[in-house]
Amino acid sequence: MRRLAAALLFALAGFLIFPASVSAGSVKAAKSVLCEDCDVFIHGVHRKVIPTDDFVCVFFVQRVRDNVMLRLDLKDGTTRRYDRKNAKTVDRICVGRHWVRSSLTMYICNGENHADYNVVDTQSVAVKPKFSRNNEACLLGSAECGKRGYKTKR
Repeated sequence: MRRLAAALLFALAGFLIFPASVSAGSVKAAKSVLCEDCDVFIHGVHRKVIPTDDFVCVFFVQRVRDNVMLRLDLKDGTTRRYDRKNAKTVDRICVGRHWVRSSLTMYICNGENHADYNVVDTQSVAVKPKFSRNNEACLLGSAECGKRGYKTKR
């Protein structure tokens, strides 16, 4: 009888301790080591948005529906990221104009390609009308974008 009671207590103690150690290990394994831009591209931007009427839209074209991320590289060295989940082949991301004015450069990408906005292009976007398609980003690849008359890096 003592052996049975001791065995049950030992089994119960092991049962109570084992799940705690398993769950603690699984939390550590769940963390990923992805770059910040990639993480935003995959999971999206999560922050409170303050509505404003002073905004500008960055238009883009892409081959198929995909997630698109716009990164603003601010003059103070920080970045702001915006995303459009399952964006259409011709779509836009709208942001507060003051954020674009405060940016040195911009970068926009989908799952296949990207487009870079230098200082001049970024300031041009900052002053354009809200829904103007000026400085539209082409995410079709350099060859296809060049054929369509878009500015490409060479």
